[in-house]
Amino acid sequence: MLIPKGLCDEIEAMVRQFIWSSTNASKNIALVNWELICQTNAHSGLGVKALRDHNMSFIMKLGFKLVTDHSSLWVNVLWSKYGVQNRLLESLSMGRCSFLWRFLSKIWPLIRENLLWSVGNGRKINCWKDSWVPKVGPLSKKIVCTTNLDMDCPLSDMVTENGDWNLDFFRLWLSEDIIQKIVRIPPPQSNSGSDIIIWEETTSGAFTVKSTYNKLREDSWHIKEDVWKLPRKYIGPQRVKVFIWLILKHRLLTNVERIRRGLGSDTACGTCGHHYENILHVLRDCRTARKIWL
Repeated sequence: MLIPKGLCDEIEAMVRQFIWSSTNASKNIALVNWELICQTNAHSGLGVKALRDHNMSFIMKLGFKLVTDHSSLWVNVLWSKYGVQNRLLESLSMGRCSFLWRFLSKIWPLIRENLLWSVGNGRKINCWKDSWVPKVGPLSKKIVCTTNLDMDCPLSDMVTENGDWNLDFFRLWLSEDIIQKIVRIPPPQSNSGSDIIIWEETTSGAFTVKSTYNKLREDSWHIKEDVWKLPRKYIGPQRVKVFIWLILKHRLLTNVERIRRGLGSDTACGTCGHHYENILHVLRDCRTARKIWL
């Protein structure tokens, strides 16, 4: 089921407390904001899951099974209960229905835009209205004018007598960059079996929660940088990995950082008296640090 937003916020608050060793009695400072913590390790984060997006990924898994699974009892019950014949409807009705159906209807457009037809014999696929070219969507949205064009043409009709794509016809309506993507797809053959629906975000076409979660989060990912591999490569206690990560984030709670956060008034080092206690001073330049290194 779709977890209510308020409950997600409560659970994530507990996770934040755990990360920063806080309790209800004593609150420690959150040195890095939650959005950055939810970045993957390669994108400068800790790889903690954003609960709502993770939950949404599981709901989308049910939606994918609803479209592709023809044998499960629960799938057939739902389709029969709501009188649906076409499993690729533009939208699902939200009248009097179960919680599951209501959740699925809310995210149905998101599910549909990630579905892709894998070309077999081409008889089930509508050439212009269905998504069968990866990362393109329905070809009808790429055509400026549809006059004199049969919009209900099956994909099996788009091959020549030699079994090749009818590229000359495609070029009348589509740009060359889309043509090049079509060329990479084997044309439909009568002995290739039936067309099937696959998940566009994986190379195998199988649904995975990981690929779906990454798709939902892709707009928030930071740029990958090799420097973020350092904490992962360190072989040692997890607390030391997190410490290295905080250093790279420039989030150690030095006196300079305390001033920046409005938590102090003096930037001097409390150990050696140097007037500026930043990360480099704490780890390298302080007399005490030097003694430890030596």
